[in-house]
Amino acid sequence: SNVRWAFNFGNWKPLKEHWKLAVQCIQKEERERCYQFCFVEDCKASLIGRLLMRKAASESCALPYDKLHFLRTSSGKPFLGDTNINFSFNISHNGDFCVLAASKQSMNIGVDVMKIEHRGRRTVEEFFTTMKKQFSSYEWDFISQPGFEIEQLGRFYRLWCLKESYVKAVGTGISCDLQKISFHCQTPVLQQNIITIDTKLYLEGIIQPKWRFEETFLDNNHCVAVALEPNNTGSESSDKNFDRSSSCFTILSFEDLMINCKPFENIEQSFWEAFQSKNQKSCS
Repeated sequence: SNVRWAFNFGNWKPLKEHWKLAVQCIQKEERERCYQFCFVEDCKASLIGRLLMRKAASESCALPYDKLHFLRTSSGKPFLGDTNINFSFNISHNGDFCVLAASKQSMNIGVDVMKIEHRGRRTVEEFFTTMKKQFSSYEWDFISQPGFEIEQLGRFYRLWCLKESYVKAVGTGISCDLQKISFHCQTPVLQQNIITIDTKLYLEGIIQPKWRFEETFLDNNHCVAVALEPNNTGSESSDKNFDRSSSCFTILSFEDLMINCKPFENIEQSFWEAFQSKNQKSCS
């Protein structure tokens, strides 16, 4: 019942026929939203996110691909309309990857992916200073452990991923007071293909046992976190029945992504030309 997928859109150089098929398989309003982006990478990331949603909903809920209709909440979060089926999902993109986490169980779910890299012209120390209010003192102690700057950046983006996944799951957006959301990482370093589930969440100093966080690396420099809160009366998340295999991320190819897809409508040549005319830029 768990879906964890990733797609490397940074490496994806779409052929004309692939792009045309892909944009025909998403809703008209989502296609228009996708084309509003000025840059190639943002446009690709938006499109891949829609395709991941459609594939996951169709396969998980056994619903016809071309009959799926997604709506958005007032805060812009997509959800599956016209159905009473339990299907919780969330998407994220950063760096080279777009990711999706979904479940057929009734739960709040959020996902975030971050590329670990030094951004901009400021030193790492200067960057950390500008972000001082976003982390608790406990978290800064974790981030600032002695070692190489890239290791400190790794811990910084790991915690940022956790915070983003949590606020996306609860639907409050990153505008809330992040200093009151504090993560205690028991496992010091994440590893690729291994799911870490022992990180604890504290809200204003109080542990939140219902929440579970799944963390891993997609490759050497992209960390990902999934936040899960079951919508049941139990007070704690159960790690005893946790299935690590169903929580590992599968990296999909374009062919994987488009299996069982059904185009809505034929589109004009102008959609390809509009994509080709966009500016090149790495996705932020």
